[in-house]
Amino acid sequence: MKFMLFDGILETHLASSLERALRARGHDVINTGKLGHGFKFLTDPLQLAPIEAAIDQAIAERPDIVFVFRPASLPFAQLWRLRKSGARIVAWLSDDPVLWKLSYGPVIDHYDLVLHCGNATVLDFYEQQHGRPTGINFPFWTDGVSFPYVYGSKEPESDVMFLGNVHDQVRRDRYFRLSGMDLDLRIHGNVGSDYNNVWGGYLDADAEVADAGARTRLAINIPQYFRDHHGLETWFDGLDKLGFFEYPSRVIQYAAMGIPLISFVPEGSALDTFPEIYCVNDSAQAEATARQLLEGGGLSELSLAMWRRFASHFSAGSRVLALEHVLANDDWRSLDAVQRTRMFTEFDGTEIERDVSGSAAEASKQTPVVGSVFPRPSRSVEVGGTDEQVRSAAQVHLDTVPIADAPLNIALIGTGWGDHVSTLNTTLRGLRNMGHHVDPVNPYNFRGFISKDPFGEYSGVVDVVGLREHFQRRIDVFLFVGGYYLPDVAGTRMLRDDHGVKTLAIGLEGQNFTLRDSRLVSIVDKAGFVNQLTPQKFAAHGLENVTYYPDGFDRSYVRLLLLQNGRYRRLGVFAQREAHFGLHRRLLDEFRGIDSARFAADVDGTERHGLANVSRVANSLLSIVLPDMSRKGPLPNRLLGHAMIAGSLPVLTRGIAPTVISNPGEDSILIAQPGELRLKLRRLLSDDDALERLRVNSVSFASANLAVEENLAGVLAQEGSQVR
Repeated sequence: MKFMLFDGILETHLASSLERALRARGHDVINTGKLGHGFKFLTDPLQLAPIEAAIDQAIAERPDIVFVFRPASLPFAQLWRLRKSGARIVAWLSDDPVLWKLSYGPVIDHYDLVLHCGNATVLDFYEQQHGRPTGINFPFWTDGVSFPYVYGSKEPESDVMFLGNVHDQVRRDRYFRLSGMDLDLRIHGNVGSDYNNVWGGYLDADAEVADAGARTRLAINIPQYFRDHHGLETWFDGLDKLGFFEYPSRVIQYAAMGIPLISFVPEGSALDTFPEIYCVNDSAQAEATARQLLEGGGLSELSLAMWRRFASHFSAGSRVLALEHVLANDDWRSLDAVQRTRMFTEFDGTEIERDVSGSAAEASKQTPVVGSVFPRPSRSVEVGGTDEQVRSAAQVHLDTVPIADAPLNIALIGTGWGDHVSTLNTTLRGLRNMGHHVDPVNPYNFRGFISKDPFGEYSGVVDVVGLREHFQRRIDVFLFVGGYYLPDVAGTRMLRDDHGVKTLAIGLEGQNFTLRDSRLVSIVDKAGFVNQLTPQKFAAHGLENVTYYPDGFDRSYVRLLLLQNGRYRRLGVFAQREAHFGLHRRLLDEFRGIDSARFAADVDGTERHGLANVSRVANSLLSIVLPDMSRKGPLPNRLLGHAMIAGSLPVLTRGIAPTVISNPGEDSILIAQPGELRLKLRRLLSDDDALERLRVNSVSFASANLAVEENLAGVLAQEGSQVR
């Protein structure tokens, strides 16, 4: 069968692991990826644009099954359109029953199959409300690709871990329950005010979760109690009587990693479909149980038992077997709520899990290290082997610059000529590295060709016809950088129609569809925005000549990198403006006394050797790349690619826009609070393989995504320029 996995939730491993298991069973899979967010039906056309595009894809490719991860992404009109694909539409209710009033109950009768995420009490509630059995229990899952078996593989950092947020109204009670226990415990998530010093840092990637899981001896789960939603938008009469969420995603992640688990449950409740989990009613029982397990031995055996239960009944493979069954059989409709709750345990996914993940936990016989040791960060890290890989990758990148077979004459227009690391100068060098002829147009020197913008939105309007006549050679392309100047409409149209001259704009910083930016976009042939989310917002308004064009580095910079010998220092810090260092004083103060250097583009970039200055600072083991607070968002620092291609492990602040410019935890580190970087570095510096892998991944990501010449070639190729 052909499956379409439609949209996704925050835990992206759910869709990816289900895709792997489906493919292992011989199915074809289309995975749309995460398309939206929120728990209420979408109404904004901009938010619905990617949903509509995915529906169009379903209608065109005609899958047999569409598996919907987030019913809120499909209001009635969109759900009706999706049915035109002819597929059977399946809904998975990941926040069952909390969203029953908001986005589950209203559409449940419009799906061919409903997969719940709740126990018999929840399933019975649906049967009473809708007058029939609505579906089966289909709890969270994952696989060993996303969360491998890691228990006992590294020296413990703490005895007990909790994975999740404890900072908001629904979850805040968790913080005091956890931190009030006399245990060596760390919380990984948003904690708010950390009164009791138990925060272990936020984990931004599956790899970081697995690393933390390898450094603990026990895990704790405090589930969501539905009574705590009282007073919130999700509340409805009777929600408090439906109990608690038995198996949140963290429980399945713990199990996949083989971590023995203690879970809070309401008094009189049990987790009978996962008997290896120790159930407690309160903090006193949790503390006593933890001490008994930590001191009594047998954790290795319990770890393997946790993994076996996961592989058989909570892996993606087991979910695929259950899904195949209920799609082919309606026998579940005759079962009572208890039977439909336990039905998923009839399907053993162990063999699929072995095939997909490559190695079974049962092959692991390591004994967990007893005790909790907090190693100090190393003051010296051997990086010779990694540096050889980095330099080799940089050399290969330098040697594969795309060269134009038919060089173009390009007029380059913008501001920032005095800044050697500006987007404008980086673009100039990149174009010349490719073999194009570039005529720099500094508006200060070409004022006779620039008129005032009558609306006051741009620094000026450029007379492109007069400018073309000014240069002795013909101009093939006008390239505007930065979005400060506007080409005049009539001249741009005349040159395009009569002479085939193209007009492009890159380095645009807008994040939303605005009338100001739409003026420019409607004139040029192609517009490139720094924010990767912006193009779809313009496409929703019918302007489809918009693309993602990130800030990057050019080959001239790579040449300078290759002239460097060894790592000069441990830390480099990059800011767009000198003043930005002060805005992040609390973060930077943690690294006083460490050999470091700083680069501010508004000061150091204006020096004659500005590009060389960047290469010297980037030639550090670690680079803190502060966000560009001078741009709305704020956006990532323009120099991020310069740090990444240098193999200097990049540190970014969480919350920049777009939130995902790279792959946090895999090729970069994200932080938000003072102390968080220290926690993450402590783990990395104790694992040479992980450190080297992250640095090499950083170089690979920069080479593939942030190289100016390749990105320029992509834009110019639209205009008929061929490269080799």
